[in-house]
Parts: sequence; structure tokens; C-alpha cells
Amino acid sequence: MARHLKLDLYRIDLAGVVEESSSPEWKTGDEVVVTGFGLSETLWGGYAELARLDARLLVRLPKDEAVDGIRVRRVFSPAIFDVKRPSYLRSQARWWAAEGFDVLHCHDHWMLDLGVRIKRLRPRTVLIYDSHELFHGWPLNLAKDLSWFTKLKSVLVRKYLIWREKANARHSDQLITVSESIAERLRKHFKLKTQPVVIRNMPAFEDYRSSGQLMRERFGIPLGQKILVFIGAFLHARTLNIEAVIDEVGDAAGVALVLISGEGSTKKEIVAHVERRGYKNIFFHPRLAPEDIGASLSSCDVGLVPTWNPRDLSYWLALDNKLFHYVMAELPVLATAQPEYRKVVEGYGVGVCVDPDTPGAYLDGFRRILDRYPTFKENVQRAKRLLNWEEEEHVLLELYGRLEREVGVRGRRHGSK
Repeated sequence: MARHLKLDLYRIDLAGVVEESSSPEWKTGDEVVVTGFGLSETLWGGYAELARLDARLLVRLPKDEAVDGIRVRRVFSPAIFDVKRPSYLRSQARWWAAEGFDVLHCHDHWMLDLGVRIKRLRPRTVLIYDSHELFHGWPLNLAKDLSWFTKLKSVLVRKYLIWREKANARHSDQLITVSESIAERLRKHFKLKTQPVVIRNMPAFEDYRSSGQLMRERFGIPLGQKILVFIGAFLHARTLNIEAVIDEVGDAAGVALVLISGEGSTKKEIVAHVERRGYKNIFFHPRLAPEDIGASLSSCDVGLVPTWNPRDLSYWLALDNKLFHYVMAELPVLATAQPEYRKVVEGYGVGVCVDPDTPGAYLDGFRRILDRYPTFKENVQRAKRLLNWEEEEHVLLELYGRLEREVGVRGRRHGSK
């Protein structure tokens, strides 16, 4: 049986050891991690080397544990992000190359760079690049108050990372990504000989029971207002088109907009946008724990996928996992007419896709959903039985089955020499 090594790089902003604590929950020497809450964006992150934080933000970090029967070892430091420290990557590559494995599964362009270094030391390794997004099509999303030097440095580093990803991807044996449009774009960009495998980012099936008036009670939203909800890791100003939605929905009769996200990125600009206009029916909810997403969404009425960004291909060709979370929570979906959104929303009849270049399109689409709400609700209840991880995982299992056979063939050829 082939042995697999999966390299994940979760969005960790700070990892380290507690030096001193006034909280009874933590003591000197405890190893901890913090992610989100504005670290590395509105607060100092791991590069500051020393930080004083609210004890409630810390998470204890076991180095070695079993998750769903799989051994997890945590070994990376923030140095993995520092392009000026290739020596760290070289040492990590030597360390991992000494481990026993046949397949290396890299979930990020940072991990791909490490994976390629490992493969140079272990040439028979099968290298998988699991590219969750179109990295070379990302916008930078820089805050307005950054210095010109920081902005210039950010642009140059991004150009280097795009070049590095393209060079490294050619060493991969298989590419995985999240949508057909991105798969075709990456095949051409990386000049791949094999077709990428598409595995959509879907939640596990759950038969949620509505949490009733959870959002109404939290924000004091009257029963007569229907709730349009957006969920995302961050609120990116000038990128997601969320400002256009806010201006169409702001103070409109019969609708409240709830925006669920973390505190980082440029959320403060969007909050200021709402405050300047004095809208009373726009509400901001902090980031939800993964186990709370379904129940919280199910207390709303319509899910929002607002992105309309043809200039940035990473957004234009995206297939957001929020869309599938809405379906799992049995919410009809209001989305834009971007290519991958239409395939799901119109293909399964679970909502309405709009062209935001038409004035009032979001609000009009929302009202069209309400006009046919029972039909969309029935369609989304059927669609969730198809658009879930239990139905999607067979693609990954088939890929690994094929790789298992290929690894066996490589092993026999190697042994016959």
C-alpha cells in the first residue's frame, strides 16, 4: 500500500511559545497558535516575534495528534513565508525526505515549493499539487494606508511567487483544483500534459434543522424583513462587489443584510461605508466556528454570492464554497452570472443569477427569489443531496486508487533494476 504525506499550510498568523501570562488558562512554555482576528493585517502577526494578545484568541497546539484516524504532525514555523530564508526550506526538505512515503500532496503554492525540493531528494515520489484557487489571478487587496515602499515590495514579491509557482507546477505529477474553468486555465498556464482533476469544495451532508430566529434575535430584525446573508473568511473592499449590494439593499423595504466574516483584510472600509450612509438594515456578524455555520445560515432566508469581478480571474472563475454551504443550509441563492456560479445556481434551479452592471440587479434578484420562494426551496432541498462531500469524495478516491497502482508499478520497476 502506498504511503501518503499530505502537506497542508493552514492560514496561521502566529505560532509560538507563551513567555508570560496573566491568564490562568495559559502558563509559560505552552505552545499556541492564533489565526484570524486581524493578525498580520490590523494587528502585528508572527513576524513581530513578540506579541501580547487576548487569552481568548489562543489555541493550544499539539505537535502530534490523530484526527479522524490520520496522524497529524505540525512542524512549520512562520519562516515558511519568508522568501529571504531558502535555508529553512532546504532544511525542511532534507528532514521530510528522510520520512517514509510514496505520495506527496501539497495544498498551497508554499507547500508546492517545499514539495518540489523534497522530490529532488526523492525522485520516485508522486507529487500532487492541490491548487484551491487561481493564484496568478489574485488581486493584492492592499490597504489604502500602506506606504509606497510596502506596496512596491508587495507587488515584487507577488510577481516572484507567481513565477515560482509556475516553475514548480511543472514538476507535479497531478494537479487538482476546484472548478472546470480554473482547471483549464491552469492547464494552459502551467503547460501541463495531463488534465487537472476537479474536486469541488463541498461540505459534508447534514440534515440541518432551522435555528428559527437566531439571526433575528441577535440583531433585532423584525419578522417582516427577509434576511439576505453573506458568509466569507474576510470582507475584501473593492473586490467582492459587496459595496454595490449594500447600496442597493441599504434601507430597502422588507430586507435585512447580514455579513458574516472575520475581522481582518479591509472590513473596516466596508463598515465605514455603511456608517457614512447611515443604513439601519445592514448588520455585521463575527466569523463563525465551522460547526456553527450550517445552523446559523439556516436561520436566514437567502444566501448571497455577490462577486462580479471580470478583471481578476481568480474571482471571475471561482466556485466559492459558500455557495455549497447555502445549499446545505437549504437557502435559495442570489448569485452573479459568473460562469461557475451559473452552472450550479441555474443548473440545479436553486436561485437567481444577476448581471450587476444593470442598476438594481441584486435587489431585483432577491425579490424574484421571494416571488418563487417555495419552488427554489424545494429545488435546494433536492440539490443538497447531490452537492455534498459524500457525493464528491469519490473523485478523490478514484484518483488515489489510480496513484496507488502507479506507485506499485514504479516500485516494481525500481526493484527490477
